[in-house]
Amino acid sequence: MTPLTDQFTLNIAGINGPSDTEGGRYGVQSFAFNQPSNFASALAPSGFTESIGGLAANGCNGTGNFYCFMADTAPTGPVLPANTSINYVFNVTLLSGTFSGYSPDFKINWDGTKNHYDLISETLTPTSGTPVPEPGSLLLLGTGLVGLGLVGRRKLSKRYL
Repeated sequence: MTPLTDQFTLNIAGINGPSDTEGGRYGVQSFAFNQPSNFASALAPSGFTESIGGLAANGCNGTGNFYCFMADTAPTGPVLPANTSINYVFNVTLLSGTFSGYSPDFKINWDGTKNHYDLISETLTPTSGTPVPEPGSLLLLGTGLVGLGLVGRRKLSKRYL
């Protein structure tokens, strides 16, 4: 990644579960986000094609300040199991600036057993990835090397006494 490109992961959980008031979902037909300031491009997740523009009942519509991802193949049955989770990973690149302060407006269009699902629109709050802690083994390795150096030095000094 470059400083102007960031990777996003969209996680959707609880699909067709008890809190899913519509149910019967096969999968995602398309989804869209508003463009951040200085938007340059978006790289679609696997199985999707990126297009510029908003989202309507029939998918990406080419209008508005959104980037949209449409499934290469529309999902068909069977219905996803209750409480299914799906993840989509995609990259967004800016011409300049940072993603600081970007609050994505999210829209999603589902396919399933219903004729018309509500076109869901939400504002999302991005969370940073979890920083990877320094492995304890590096500290242990460093301590071991220092210890070996001191033992070797001590043996060397005793040999010349």
